[in-house]
Amino acid sequence: MIRLKSKYCKDCGPLPVNHYEKYIDSFIEYCLPKLRNKFVYTFFAPIRVLFKMVGILRLENDFSYDDISLRTTVFIDEARKQGITCAATRTPFGYTNEFVMRIGKRSVWFEGLPCTELSSSKYSSLVDDKAAVKKILAQQNIITPEGKNFWFFQKKQAFRYGLSLGFPLMVKPRSGSISHHITTHITSEQQLEDGIERALRYEPCVIVEQYLPNMHVFRATVIDGDFVACVERIPAHVVGDGINTVQELVAIKNADSRRKKSPHKNTTHYHIILDATSDELLKEQGMRYSSVPSAGEIVVLQKKVILDLGADIIELTHSLHPDNIELFKNVANLFGMTIVGIDFIGESVARSWKDQVCAIIELNSLPYIDMHHYPYRGQPQNIAGAILKMALKYYA
Repeated sequence: MIRLKSKYCKDCGPLPVNHYEKYIDSFIEYCLPKLRNKFVYTFFAPIRVLFKMVGILRLENDFSYDDISLRTTVFIDEARKQGITCAATRTPFGYTNEFVMRIGKRSVWFEGLPCTELSSSKYSSLVDDKAAVKKILAQQNIITPEGKNFWFFQKKQAFRYGLSLGFPLMVKPRSGSISHHITTHITSEQQLEDGIERALRYEPCVIVEQYLPNMHVFRATVIDGDFVACVERIPAHVVGDGINTVQELVAIKNADSRRKKSPHKNTTHYHIILDATSDELLKEQGMRYSSVPSAGEIVVLQKKVILDLGADIIELTHSLHPDNIELFKNVANLFGMTIVGIDFIGESVARSWKDQVCAIIELNSLPYIDMHHYPYRGQPQNIAGAILKMALKYYA
């Protein structure tokens, strides 16, 4: 049985506790966005060239998939299939999140994926700011839960605002991804207070918003405002067979060769982690780890769809309703993003968003495209191929 150790952050899954770097980066991003962008886009490029000249930064053609993010390696694989040379960047401290692609006579540097500098909207720089995204979507009459952003010194205001919205509520950090430090289905004042404190342990700003219960969680990825793929993310669970106990079912699922121990980079699927949340959920379902679920019975072991806790990825692109495809394209074009991940909650992506309770909850400028390439179930989608086509269109 794999349990979460105390040295890890219980709100992030099996990741380190220290969030100081995230706090500092958030302060700079929210308080000095123009200075931050000027440094990144004006000063970093010549500094990078200098580091390369003196040998601090090296380009590695022969690297392991354990060295860099899988979302980058699936793209590099696709590029190499077409004879395009790619190299990962490395410093004395290890590999960075950047790589270099040779397109014709040009060597182009990318961070994670070829996306950032192709943005074409006044909203592009705000994509990862959940508070700004919420405001923009509301202004454009695009479905999003009602909510508001608060700083760490506004905890009382955040609490009162939550009470004015009414339960159930959700509390989350203003930035971040994959459900880190999010509290869902808040139904009491104590849970609201705890949720605000939990989010503020991650970064200095917190969003309090309406919570839509009993929703499925989807991630749509849009490439160049046209190509759309979609997966459903399901919290860690096991399905009974009438023979094995919950503990044995977890061991069987974790034995799947596709699942690896977090924070392993060369995988999309991780071992199911059992912790206090798992204990609580089992009790709510009237079970123990020694219980034998009936055949087909679903036993939920985590509340959040955090991949590092063992969530499943189901590919649903072929069942997307045309109205939903159009909605996702419109959002991508509104923010002028050539690559964007859209988190959508609803009853089903096979039904039009117009005919169900649903909402867009946030966007991501550097999505994990490997989810579409390596789903737990469903037909893989070649997102990397669409991105390569886009990159050649703009850079060749």
